[in-house]
Amino acid sequence: MEEVTIQPNCIPQPSLSTAYDIGKQIEAKQAEIDKLREDSGITKLEAEIHALDEAYAAIIKNCIANNTFEDGPLRLVAKGGPRRKIIPEAFHRAYPQMFFELANIPVTASENSLSEYYETACGMSKKEAKMKAKETITSLCEMVGKPRYELINLTE
Repeated sequence: MEEVTIQPNCIPQPSLSTAYDIGKQIEAKQAEIDKLREDSGITKLEAEIHALDEAYAAIIKNCIANNTFEDGPLRLVAKGGPRRKIIPEAFHRAYPQMFFELANIPVTASENSLSEYYETACGMSKKEAKMKAKETITSLCEMVGKPRYELINLTE
């Protein structure tokens, strides 16, 4: 195997033998990295972290299933949660004229456009139009995703 030296922003002449040599160099460097990881104990630490992470996730999942969100100063706090996702067929049936215009924008943007429509075309007040738009868009959505939880200590 011939050692191939690569300069920044320079691609060597395309040939299968050069590509093969570079591939072998990549394998050799990866083997060096793997040996260093093993010798330094990083691989063992990563395995321990993975096991601890799995145990942590299982406990949190179990606490959520049992509705245990408080334990002394500890709290499980929901971060994020379900999001609305427009059901295209339902939206198209309800608003065919707006469907293609709004098909590729976020739900909140669709809600804002529909709110403007209710204001201008239907003469609703801004507040009424916003409420009606949110209600309408929500009725044309499905909820996706689950909340993520963060464990916090109130004494820290």
